[in-house]
Amino acid sequence: DDLAIAIPVARKALEAARTLGDPRFLGQAQAALAPWWTADAVPAAALLLRATLKQSQHDFDGSLKDLDRLLAAQPAAAQARLTRATVLGVQGRYADARRDCGELNGRVAPIVFLGCDAVPASLSGAAAHAYTSLNDELSTQRGSSDLREWALTLAAEIAERRGDFGAA
Repeated sequence: DDLAIAIPVARKALEAARTLGDPRFLGQAQAALAPWWTADAVPAAALLLRATLKQSQHDFDGSLKDLDRLLAAQPAAAQARLTRATVLGVQGRYADARRDCGELNGRVAPIVFLGCDAVPASLSGAAAHAYTSLNDELSTQRGSSDLREWALTLAAEIAERRGDFGAA
């Protein structure tokens, strides 16, 4: 029932689930968020984690509902916008995903904006431009190693979809 404890526990469990590919950590994250899992009045940090966890559990509609609530209250919440763009892209709603990514332009590091836009752009007819833009930004050597790893992975996925296995 202590948000100050629950938030870092849920974050670490989500990170472990992603890093290790072990879904049991998703259960730990949900357990940490239990007091806010079905609640209507949810603090923004818990709402974002709940949406992220729902996305990881493939409850895309539930995730979007939480993200829409969060963005209605905090339109500039960049992580919520990025997560929503990801969910929309998974649902094949590429134009909507790109609109959300566009909202990040100028508010986040260029590599985050370009990475957000690269996937839906590459799946909706603009793969060459998305790939080039992402690689141009990667060539600047800006961004943390985690961001660069994420962007390099996206670039590799785009190259693979384009049939450029050497570049991938």
